[in-house]
Amino acid sequence: MNAVLGALAGAAATALFGAFLSYFNYRRQRRRLLDIAALRCLDRLRKIEAACGEQPPRNDAEIERLPDAQRKTVRNELRYLGGDLDGYLESIGSAWPRERSNHFPLYEKFRPIVIGHDLGTVSSVASELEPFTFGRQFRILPAEARPEREP
Repeated sequence: MNAVLGALAGAAATALFGAFLSYFNYRRQRRRLLDIAALRCLDRLRKIEAACGEQPPRNDAEIERLPDAQRKTVRNELRYLGGDLDGYLESIGSAWPRERSNHFPLYEKFRPIVIGHDLGTVSSVASELEPFTFGRQFRILPAEARPEREP
């Protein structure tokens, strides 16, 4: 009788541990997808920032006045940023409530950039997004691609 109870207890503990491990891996994967989506958006913002220089354009007419190479880069990055933002929003929706409350206000700040092509806020949005991504890239990127930490 004791052997049967021990076997049942062992089976129940194994099942419970398996369920916990499965849930933990699911949540970790969801967090990783959020981190990757945020890093993609940050990378697009940094590319736009580099292409615009010190005086970012505030509308389409000002974007058209940029030199050809810069204009092409800005247009491409804005187009890709739209798709990356869709992935970012999807990742926010499947994140923990605390992460949602941190990331959703940032997502909303992207709208004038993508919809109205107001690039004047690119630097400030990138600066706000960066703290949420800096430590994450050490978990996502391979060792050789990781940036150096300042002492």
